[in-house]
Amino acid sequence: MIRSQSRGTGSLYFAIIAVIALLTLAALVAIGGGDGRNAIAQTGVLEPADPDPNGSGTIYQLAVDTNITGNPVAPSGTGSNQLAGPINPCIDGAPVDTVGDTFDVDFIIDEVNPAQDTSGGQFDLTYDGTKLQINAYVIPTQAIDFTVINGTTDPPLPDNSGAATPSWGKFGATPDGEIVFFRITFQVLALGTSILNVENAIMVPGPGVGTIPVQNVFDGEVRAGGTCPAAVTTGTFTVSKDFSDKPGTDTTTVSVSVTCTNGATPDASPKNASEAAPAAFTITMPGGPANCTATEGTAPVGYTKNETACADVAIVANGDAPCTIVNTLNSATFTVNKDFTDKPGTDTTTVSVTLACSQGTIVG
Repeated sequence: MIRSQSRGTGSLYFAIIAVIALLTLAALVAIGGGDGRNAIAQTGVLEPADPDPNGSGTIYQLAVDTNITGNPVAPSGTGSNQLAGPINPCIDGAPVDTVGDTFDVDFIIDEVNPAQDTSGGQFDLTYDGTKLQINAYVIPTQAIDFTVINGTTDPPLPDNSGAATPSWGKFGATPDGEIVFFRITFQVLALGTSILNVENAIMVPGPGVGTIPVQNVFDGEVRAGGTCPAAVTTGTFTVSKDFSDKPGTDTTTVSVSVTCTNGATPDASPKNASEAAPAAFTITMPGGPANCTATEGTAPVGYTKNETACADVAIVANGDAPCTIVNTLNSATFTVNKDFTDKPGTDTTTVSVTLACSQGTIVG
């Protein structure tokens, strides 16, 4: 057993061991268990604005971050956004382009609700032991006791067995927000690609009873001597419809088409939009940031269209870019005067006048 600091009193030591035992024996609440691969996290994506809006007590994700710059191993306990930036799930280039290179990888939890008083956690890690070895483990400084299990024994370091189960129990500062769950130092043994496969992630609440569900688990990737795939991001382009003479519940539809710059594409085009139901396009941006334009083609008969708000709209990665196409009803006033040859202009004698038009609608 490896410990980050003195275990203190005997009672504290046994409490820590109890936490570790609970981690080992608890029913796993895991995403992607077994020997299957998880998705690689999207580069540049950290989390929704509020990953647990209903206070359900879940954790949004456990993910691999290969860029540890600024990530604190000692969380401040001041809330969310403690990590330095978005997730970078793949590492390539200078840090890993030569046999013998060493590099650090963070395994991050996003995010922890301090009300849960998280007492520990663990996950299973597999990697290609012919290409990588583990040289060191760094755990959050608030974690007093931890083990790194390879099969049934603590492995010696360096370790190129290809599997480990890092786990820790904490006493001290309560984890809060986005935290570094574990930091591992790897060394390149051979050039090539190795997936850092994370499985069976669990967290244990303060009372040590039950587990805290982890909604998503994302793998990482090491491209030693290679190149990481280009990041592909998506965003939503929501096109609303406004007829000047119709209520917001009107279901009259128009066909809306979308084109984009920089190689970006909509999931489908055209789509129908109405006052009651806008057209939502998922935009895939393999080349990075893009702008999109929505048009409805020929305006509906009797209307003049205004698509200015939907031209060259910047798409927000993992967000929504809304716009509205306006159709204004074409109208004109037809004034009919009456002239009696024998009456003055002030005369109020009336006649009934009927109006007929070749097209359009007479509204009053």
